[in-house]
Amino acid sequence: MNRCYDDGALRASVDGALGRPELDELRAHLRVCPSCAARLLELRAAAERTGALLSAPQPDTRAAFARTLTALDRARGADTEQPIRRSSTMTISRGWTRRITLLAAALVAVALLALPPVQAAADQLLKIFRVQSVVFVPVDRDRLRELEQLDFDASTLFVAEPTTVVDPREPATVATADEAAAMVGFPVIQPPLAGQDTSTTYAVRGRSVQEFQVNVEAARQLLQAAGVTDVTLPDALGSGPIRADIPPMVVTSVSGADYRLDLIQGRSPEVTVPDGVELEQLGTALLRLLGTSPEKAAALSAQIDWSTTFVFPFPAGMSGVQTVQFGDITALQVSSRRSDGRALQLYWQRGDRFYVLSTQGNVDDATVSALVDATR
Repeated sequence: MNRCYDDGALRASVDGALGRPELDELRAHLRVCPSCAARLLELRAAAERTGALLSAPQPDTRAAFARTLTALDRARGADTEQPIRRSSTMTISRGWTRRITLLAAALVAVALLALPPVQAAADQLLKIFRVQSVVFVPVDRDRLRELEQLDFDASTLFVAEPTTVVDPREPATVATADEAAAMVGFPVIQPPLAGQDTSTTYAVRGRSVQEFQVNVEAARQLLQAAGVTDVTLPDALGSGPIRADIPPMVVTSVSGADYRLDLIQGRSPEVTVPDGVELEQLGTALLRLLGTSPEKAAALSAQIDWSTTFVFPFPAGMSGVQTVQFGDITALQVSSRRSDGRALQLYWQRGDRFYVLSTQGNVDDATVSALVDATR
């Protein structure tokens, strides 16, 4: 294996979850890759610190994810793969910085409902969450219309305006993928279209840290207005600020005579919430808010490993949006037809890395598939 290992694979080796062939391959790679060897030592040290605090072992993320996908398939039935319609596309050009911010905000918002309860031995600590896998949950359009029509002021959900603790520097343009990788701290995937007949640029957005505090009473009122009365939110959710640490990310843009391709690559935001928050309970509240029945919401929430799983809702039964499979990678695809060809957006997660691909014009399926495959 020539490419570096992501944190998910390295952590699997720490947890003893790799088979003999995979472990031998990893060991061979570590002998020639100081970066992965150093990262493995960091993960092993972090696991030892966590083990000293927690009285029970961490859950098996991959097994929990597999159980979740099975349960979701049963819950949503044959309608899961129906496409979705979208009237406009999400292109990345001069407005890419804003779109990155919106993506990060979406990740953070759902991350609030994706953290597990901490064992009693670590009650004094803040919980920490970083996405390792994603589950796409289709939401009935009637339910979405109901939520849109609620008489509720969303601004009341926060005690005050979110605070920027660390302000990212202006995006920096660099000449090569290696320069971008040095700035973001992970290998940068090179789109397969990059070459002599194309124009390729790399723009790096710096780390940012945001804090905000939830108005629990307003959040309860939202659930009540949405008809969710079987789940309660803990006072602890609003007892202190929620902190989102968003690592640096890079946008690679490739342009040719009849196409444009933009790929955002970054590590998942790391989110901390106050002590005492039962996140499985909040996960149930999220699923109920999205229209899942009480029984299914409770069952799914119990099966999901909320410490590493990002639940991504999307409107079901609309032309142009669907989940697609690339080997073991599930992605959410938004596509439309334009006068200058197809426009496509794709979001997927691999370990602690997220990817958002946007294409316009003559970019074929084989190119998209090759790019996703390069992130394995």
